[in-house]
Amino acid sequence: MTPFDQALSDYLSRLEQLRHQGASEDSIRHVFLHFLQTAFPELSAARPIQVEQHVPGLSVRGGFADAICGDLIFEFKRKLDDQTRSDGQQQLQRYLAAQPQPEHCVGILTDGQTLEVYVLRDG
Repeated sequence: MTPFDQALSDYLSRLEQLRHQGASEDSIRHVFLHFLQTAFPELSAARPIQVEQHVPGLSVRGGFADAICGDLIFEFKRKLDDQTRSDGQQQLQRYLAAQPQPEHCVGILTDGQTLEVYVLRDG
């Protein structure tokens, strides 16, 4: 098993445990970001991942981006259903629009297993 395969297997097992326990968005974010750092060690060296308490300058109308890595802005939800998806899309739209060059940024809405990728074009 390759290091990536092992990291992915460990992550999916941990995510399943968290879901069974009714874990918070913060817990899902924590294990997801740990997976990224384990599976892609060069990612942390190239661009540190910042979580919401470390990026106060990104406060946008009452919210903070959950995590940022370069031009990637992550929004985590416990599960993706119609309501949380709509809320997450609105949050990402605000976060992306607040960036100096929003057309260069990518928003990722995720529940830790499903990742939906968004870009802001023409507002």
